[in-house]
Amino acid sequence: MVIDLQEEVDKQMATLEEKKSALQMKIEEFESRNQRERNELELLNKELKRSMKAFEDGRKTWEREKKSETQYIESRKQELEVRHVMWLVVMVPGQNISYLK
Repeated sequence: MVIDLQEEVDKQMATLEEKKSALQMKIEEFESRNQRERNELELLNKELKRSMKAFEDGRKTWEREKKSETQYIESRKQELEVRHVMWLVVMVPGQNISYLK
């Protein structure tokens, strides 16, 4: 009876050891997968930061170009208005151009 009891304890201990080993393997698999996912997220985060910086740089460049184009258009508009007034003065003598001011 003592031998039967010892055999039962040994069997249960062996079963527990197997379960412990299986759990340890699952833990290691989980930790490995977790590390891979962290690495992947880190890479994605770096790529996102690069993309955001590139977008911001592009936006700033676009704004500078837009501002430059707007300034050019305004100066060209003023130049054309001056030419128009000068044309009126030259081509239409005696013309009252006070309305253009």
